[in-house]
Amino acid sequence: MFVGIDQSLTAFAAVALKGPEDEDPNVLFIKPKTKGVRRLWDLREALSAWLESMSTPEHIVLEGYAYSSTMGHALGECGGMVKLALLDLYGVDDQLSYPSIPTTQQLKMFCGLPGNAKKNLMLKAVYQKWGVDFDDDNKADAYGLAKIACSLSTGARFEYEKHVLAKIKVHAEWEAPKMSLSPRRPRSRSSG
Repeated sequence: MFVGIDQSLTAFAAVALKGPEDEDPNVLFIKPKTKGVRRLWDLREALSAWLESMSTPEHIVLEGYAYSSTMGHALGECGGMVKLALLDLYGVDDQLSYPSIPTTQQLKMFCGLPGNAKKNLMLKAVYQKWGVDFDDDNKADAYGLAKIACSLSTGARFEYEKHVLAKIKVHAEWEAPKMSLSPRRPRSRSSG
């Protein structure tokens, strides 16, 4: 299983593929109705339940942050929420908990577009390259990310794909475990 996650606060998408030739992607798509920390909680619960409903992935790819002047901090919170959900599911000592994180430009280039292509062109690129038709560019992004996850594990087909993959730091934030920390116990609340 190979997973791609396009974290978005307004249209969160994730795609799981069984392998490089899988033509029936498992798609998670959420347009949250909540705001703030409740939205992060809702997204985390949905992502965790979706990941737990299938076999353990071999590789997970998370799109790098595309910061904006108005939403940068919130997008960082969403990405952090995804990373914490992965740590909760797979453990701090498992490489799987640390996704590979290509930039938005690398994702576009892997799909055959220029790095500065408009986001809406991903729908067409994914359809032309793999024959999969989506109704939302976030789903198309997640699909491209899942294809990157496959290629990081099984190899790339084209030179331009190999060029992109060579620049992606695999399991971006993973470090070999030095020591395992005990889980934190909740502090007792004292009255008075």
